Formats: sequence, structure tokens, C-alpha cells
Amino acid sequence: MDSLEDKQKVFFSNCRRMKPGDRSAEYEKIRREYERVIEDSSEKIQNAEESYNLVDRYLRKLDQELHKFKLELEADHRGITEILEKRSLEMDAPASASAKENRLPKKHVGVRKRKSFFPQLFLMSFFPCSSKRTRL
Repeated sequence: MDSLEDKQKVFFSNCRRMKPGDRSAEYEKIRREYERVIEDSSEKIQNAEESYNLVDRYLRKLDQELHKFKLELEADHRGITEILEKRSLEMDAPASASAKENRLPKKHVGVRKRKSFFPQLFLMSFFPCSSKRTRL
């Protein structure tokens, strides 16, 4: 584009000294180059819009699939999606002060550790016909 602008400046600075035939030929040449630039930019805009629409469509599809998955999980195990979403948010949260100091948090006396049921649920989603389903 810069070279095109330079051509335009040179053309208008020299147009009074040019012959009428040369002037119109040079003018048409510059005009065709500008038209080509406009076509290229229009094509880029169209490609960007198509890409945006494609990504938007896939995001909607993924949202629908995620919603279906949540409904399936809730149908089998009431309240599980809320627990899993909470865990996911906790994993995404910044590290706590104790983790930054490279030491383990203090253990609480008398607190029983709950058994994690996520691995069972994860396996059940891949093997729904398994006869060894355990109760959560």
C-alpha cells in the first residue's frame, strides 16, 4: 500500500508535465491497483467473517454437548456437576500462600478424608454397561 501511495504522489506531482495519453494510462494503472487492494481487503474481511461464524457455530455446538453431558451426569448422580465445577474452579484459582512457600498445609486432627468418586464417575462415562458399578 505504501508503494501505491508513493506512485499516487509521484503521479500527481508530475501529471502537468505528462502527455495526456501517458497521464490517463498511468491514472488507470494506479486505479486498477487500488481496486485490487480493495478486492483483497474485501476477501480478507469475508474470510474473517467466515472464520468467526465457524468458531461461533462450534462453540455453540460444544456448549450444547456440555449441557447434555451435565444433564446425563445429574440424571445418574444428583448434585455431581456442582461439585465438579467447584473443583474445576478451585484448580484454576491461583495457588494459596502455603503452596507458594513450598510446604504442605497443616493437617487437621479428626477430619476424615472423603473418598474421591470422580475416577469412578469418569470410568462409568466410558463404560456405561459395566456390571461393576459401585455406589457413590
